[in-house]
Amino acid sequence: MPSKPKNRTGEIYGKLTVLSLSDRRSSSGNAYWWCECECGNMREVASDSLSTKIRKKKHH
Repeated sequence: MPSKPKNRTGEIYGKLTVLSLSDRRSSSGNAYWWCECECGNMREVASDSLSTKIRKKKHH
């Protein structure tokens, strides 16, 4: 069983901001995350897709 995914909430990858962990998993067990684009659209993104982007913490 895959380990618990690293919390990426609040991180920014390009135009996507990670909002929360999804219940969805890939066939290999990788997590998906609910992300919001700068344009306002929401989408589920695989964690391995996020790791290829430049990331930073969103400042409040």
